[in-house]
Amino acid sequence: MGLWTGRETRALRLGLRMTIETFGEHLGVGVRTVAKWEAQAAGITPVPAIQEVLDAALERATPAQQARFQLLLGGGPAAGVGSGGRSDERGSSARPDWGIRYEERLLPETVDRRIGENEDMNRRQLLVDLAVLGLASSLARVESVRQRLAAAVAGGRHAADLDEWDRIVHEYARSYNVTPMDRLLRDLTADLSVLQLRLEGADGMHQRGLARAGGQLAAIAAMAWADAGEVARAGRWWRTARELADGSGDTEARTWVRGREVVNGLYEQRPVSVILDRAAEATSIAAPLPGAGNAQLYSGLAQTLSVAGRADEALAALGRVSDVTVQLPARVVADEGSLLGWPEARLRHTESYVHTWLGDTRRAY
Repeated sequence: MGLWTGRETRALRLGLRMTIETFGEHLGVGVRTVAKWEAQAAGITPVPAIQEVLDAALERATPAQQARFQLLLGGGPAAGVGSGGRSDERGSSARPDWGIRYEERLLPETVDRRIGENEDMNRRQLLVDLAVLGLASSLARVESVRQRLAAAVAGGRHAADLDEWDRIVHEYARSYNVTPMDRLLRDLTADLSVLQLRLEGADGMHQRGLARAGGQLAAIAAMAWADAGEVARAGRWWRTARELADGSGDTEARTWVRGREVVNGLYEQRPVSVILDRAAEATSIAAPLPGAGNAQLYSGLAQTLSVAGRADEALAALGRVSDVTVQLPARVVADEGSLLGWPEARLRHTESYVHTWLGDTRRAY
């Protein structure tokens, strides 16, 4: 029986509709381990113990999930492919190309390309996916009605509106790692559609407050698209997130958005020079008062510098992460399940990552 590779583990993750974080938890490995597998595609094979775990994960998957897995590998089981979609030693070792990423199949313009002859199962699954994403427009209308009803009876409507959008941001920040990617993108699309209409009719402090929420939601959308494999689309959303955050004039929001982009830069396989340029931009904005955005910024900077082999600078940035962490408000450190929090575990993760890249395994352990 052949082995799983990074390409096939990625297909399994998307077939199960899991984020990198939830897939890592599902297998009992770190997020960066999964990211490394997927980045190296067919050029890496997980260790034997993980091979067995992957076998078990596919066996426990529902028929629909197994069908998605096969589709993501380029179609149904082919000659030379054994159970789990892996190459059978008795047949050819060649595998179909990785094919179209899962989220691309949600877009209408790919329908003709993906529906071919003798692909009845593929056609049914694609139409289901399109229908799910199509719910975004109707969900946006429903959400708009709900918010207008709430505002109609609220005193201080602008303040109530901003409070509501802050709650929405916090909901996404808490649920990001546990929400299936198709549903997350559908819901984000709906809420961002509503927010766009709110922004067009707002001015002054109300507009700036909505821009702050929009910048944070756009950053979460960028992360989601990147996690779905759509790095170019993610780049456009990062740009929009920065523009909205800048329009808010809120220093912490501007730093948080850029800090998230710096942290995600290595996962999105962006050039080190690009990540460092964004980090320099963020450090020029960051306020001296510590916040989660500052911690993310210096964490991503330390990791990127360590990958670049710039040891002294990486360790200096790592020191900044530690300094910021000990100064953070208790509520930020205690917020372990949210993208807006910065628990101590993230500091320790950053330290182990940096020391590992710099070859200091004693400190890493």
